[in-house]
Amino acid sequence: MLNYYIGHPCNFPKVQKYPMVQSQTVQSKRSKHYSSIQKNTMPLKGITGMVIFEELQDECLDYLIAGEMPHIGKNTSVGFGKYFLDSI
Repeated sequence: MLNYYIGHPCNFPKVQKYPMVQSQTVQSKRSKHYSSIQKNTMPLKGITGMVIFEELQDECLDYLIAGEMPHIGKNTSVGFGKYFLDSI
């Protein structure tokens, strides 16, 4: 995501085994946001959904927990760029 949004390449963490996706659902989401700087409404696009992993090793879980806390991503102030972890 860093490379895509701001052009900074980043190294992926070295883990022994990345988790396999068991199932996922993704929906496109659009909303309008009023920009007080531009004095106009702006359309925003994003995705929502759910991913279920087969098995998570502790080192992968640590990275996911760390990313859940700061909500990094584009347009986080209007609800995008967030994810939540839950066990089933």
